[in-house]
Amino acid sequence: QTPVRLWWPPTNIMGKGLVSFVIPGLEQTHNRLRVERFAMEAPRILFAAKRFKTDHGDLPGTLAELVPLYLDQVPQDPFDGKEIRYSREKKRIYSLGDDLTDGGGLEEGNLLNLTGAEPTLRLEF
Repeated sequence: QTPVRLWWPPTNIMGKGLVSFVIPGLEQTHNRLRVERFAMEAPRILFAAKRFKTDHGDLPGTLAELVPLYLDQVPQDPFDGKEIRYSREKKRIYSLGDDLTDGGGLEEGNLLNLTGAEPTLRLEF
């Protein structure tokens, strides 16, 4: 699966080189926008999971269990277009990040980690 691209850079080598020359840092800007989209969706999932736990006594097994009562749909991971990742065992909501590899969410750091490596929100309640 190819990563989700907003509209640039084109997929051919010449296009990428030309765009990088004309607009330096465009790919980094797109990655930052993807991280910001995750930062807007993750709290919605957090609150839905909290309400689910209040109603059922435990976290959901999957994010699909939150639909349709707590969420209208599972938000997409802005990096690959699939569902945002979730680990009940690790209590993490996370994105693939700019390397597009599933590392299971960052283990250390702040409650909300918004690095491009693997944006992660820990569920601590």
